Amino acid sequence: MTLEDFEDFDAAGAGDSTLFPAPIDSSSNILGVVSPGQVAAGITFALTSGTDAYFAAPGQSANPTNAIGVNTPTSAGWNMIFDVGTNALAFDVFQNLGGQSGSTILATVDLYGVGNALIDSLDVAIPSGGLGFFGVFSDVLIKRAVVNNPNSFDVIDNVSFSSGVQVPESSSLLALLGFGFLGAASAINRKLSQEKKSKQDN
Repeated sequence: MTLEDFEDFDAAGAGDSTLFPAPIDSSSNILGVVSPGQVAAGITFALTSGTDAYFAAPGQSANPTNAIGVNTPTSAGWNMIFDVGTNALAFDVFQNLGGQSGSTILATVDLYGVGNALIDSLDVAIPSGGLGFFGVFSDVLIKRAVVNNPNSFDVIDNVSFSSGVQVPESSSLLALLGFGFLGAASAINRKLSQEKKSKQDN
């Protein structure tokens, strides 16, 4: 897995929000923001419209660590484009409406495959003052992911992805609500296995 957490950005020492033009990728060289090699290889971060993005210092939009956000237009979202595609994608998303809205909002995540075909459209809940987590495994190669709430200056962090390889199985997509879901499922499976083994022993 590859992780882009934006911690290496040059603006990290500024302790404040810094504007920069999107898109950015591993070759980007924006004075005072990012140098070549500081964005993880294999991904491009672009806006769905416009080019006005910003580096979000910790706490700017409830993000505890460095993140990147949409500055204008409000209606724009993040377009994550993968060089070779991915079968696993996860990221954190925060709301920023010139601050926090005071309530949970939804952002839509659209996943596109080869030939820009829509694979699925899912929602992620973003609490005010907290993070929304999105995670997905897919046996359909994801080439592009778009995250957007048209009324929020979407802020993303901790983008994790695999170097995808097409899996020759039936098309399916598994969305994860959070790591807690995985833990609960694992615990249930262990309990069922133990009960089954106990019945077999008796």
